[in-house]
Amino acid sequence: MLSGNGSEVLTSLQTFRSKVNANGRARKLLQNWEPLVIVESTDASERYFLRIRDTAIQPIEFEGDEDAKHSVHIRGTSSELAAVFCGEKNAARSVLNADLEVFAADKDQVKLDAISMVIWGI
Repeated sequence: MLSGNGSEVLTSLQTFRSKVNANGRARKLLQNWEPLVIVESTDASERYFLRIRDTAIQPIEFEGDEDAKHSVHIRGTSSELAAVFCGEKNAARSVLNADLEVFAADKDQVKLDAISMVIWGI
């Protein structure tokens, strides 16, 4: 999954973004929900920022406002993040197994789980 111009995590985030933005049901879930999603690897010093605006995930950013008013922070190893964002692993199960940390309000976590279910069916 490693691409020539980025990491395994970045490649999986790009896949996730494409899948969400191409899925009408997923985009409906994004309605009136505009957090800054911070994705951070614990083992590779990678940090990516996904802005959700107008029912779509905007292009992935490499810098962002970590103190944004409404943010969701997701942390895990590079391999765990890549597996979750490309649909190989269930995000909720990864959180329950303490393989992934999500710092967000409960409603944000439910929203993320619903989006994963819609695009990956897991």
